[in-house]
Amino acid sequence: MSDYDPGTPDAYTQHLAEVNEKKEVLASEDIVNANGVLVVAKGTPIKRDIADKILNHKLLKPLEDTVKIEDAITGDSLFNSIKIFVNSNIDLKKIHEKHELNKPLKALCKQYNEYSILTQKLTVLSLRLPEEFEKGLFCSWLSVVLAKQLKLNIEQTESTFLAGLAHDIGMLHIAPEILDKTDEYTAEEWRAMQSHVVIGQRILSNMSGMPQDVSVAVLEHHERCDGTGYPSGKFAKNLTTLGQIVALADALYPIRFKKFVDDGRSLLETVPIMQLNDTVHFYDTYCALALVVRSSDLTPINIVKETEIPSFIDKQLTDASTLILSCKVVVDIDKCLPNDNKHQLVVACNLTDRICASLRRTGLLSAELRRWMEYVRDNKLTACYREMEEISLMQQELSWQISRARRQLQVVLEDKSLHKFLKKKTSLQKFYRQLCLLNEGAIPDGMNSEDIDMIEILSH
Repeated sequence: MSDYDPGTPDAYTQHLAEVNEKKEVLASEDIVNANGVLVVAKGTPIKRDIADKILNHKLLKPLEDTVKIEDAITGDSLFNSIKIFVNSNIDLKKIHEKHELNKPLKALCKQYNEYSILTQKLTVLSLRLPEEFEKGLFCSWLSVVLAKQLKLNIEQTESTFLAGLAHDIGMLHIAPEILDKTDEYTAEEWRAMQSHVVIGQRILSNMSGMPQDVSVAVLEHHERCDGTGYPSGKFAKNLTTLGQIVALADALYPIRFKKFVDDGRSLLETVPIMQLNDTVHFYDTYCALALVVRSSDLTPINIVKETEIPSFIDKQLTDASTLILSCKVVVDIDKCLPNDNKHQLVVACNLTDRICASLRRTGLLSAELRRWMEYVRDNKLTACYREMEEISLMQQELSWQISRARRQLQVVLEDKSLHKFLKKKTSLQKFYRQLCLLNEGAIPDGMNSEDIDMIEILSH
């Protein structure tokens, strides 16, 4: 997963040179190579030409151990950054005030001062990857909220705060051309991106005094309870509570601050989305989130105007027809996938199982729900309009899950080493083509959503 070597300079060296343009970065001791030869003398600013020089050597010590940044982020400035971020988002501010987080957060930020390498990494992150820094602020804040709701002890709360704060510091060691890429990643580039969790874990585990559960939580923050995460594809029984708290916070950030940013939705609107993901993270963690947002007096946001709801419901019903066809194919795929312990097959099975389980649990595509939506539309039941928007969010999430299952099936079909396990390979290839057509907006021959009863299909 990672070729990271603490003694081999990488993208972090270049980041330090760029930071030096704004805050002085000095060698805090002589920087020597693996053979003990002086590369940079103590007190030398890490400018771009010096960075280029460092990049030509394997070092005796990790670079972060031999440099110091002027005016690094202190505990007080970190606390102020969190407060500014929270106060600029009304939903976060309400949760913050409801759960009286000022005092515990201030104490946690004071503890953060004890880890000089972490203060250095966060300072560089704030200047070079500001979005990742903001995500760290959110994840550390929400991790404390969830830790409090779950009644974790002081030591666990401190660890989950630090893990949320530091979970993406490994990104500083990934090549900028990969981080900045907007096109789809190659397999090699995707492995490089995934390595940030391993890099972060190794950096934190080498920090003096850093609790071990912090580095473990950082390593696990992309793991999922059903084995579909990375870097190890672990299942729930092998995961930690702290890792799953940070994982949930990390998953919520792009929903709240990317997906919802244009229409003003809040964390309250993440609940219907998380309903379709309540088996992905520890269930207790999901319940803690739901309790927090529902008990914090957040104002529901209606995006669709009342006059536009009838046409909005029409679109939902049309989308539901396509989703029904896609889910029928997913059920067929689920029946054809072999019960084998090969990791890619396990991931494919778990993704299709998750979709089927969510449909059984929520009735999202049931005929009864569609009839009720039509009734709401025809009778203009304004009190139910908000629920129509929640259903739309769930439909969008289901569509994303189907796309992920389709991509995983592609991985399975393209891996020739798995073909000997696929007794129904021809059928799986056919179902994959059907999902591709549906994704492109085309209806495969012979398929009609009106002939499909999802509840009956899922019951078999």
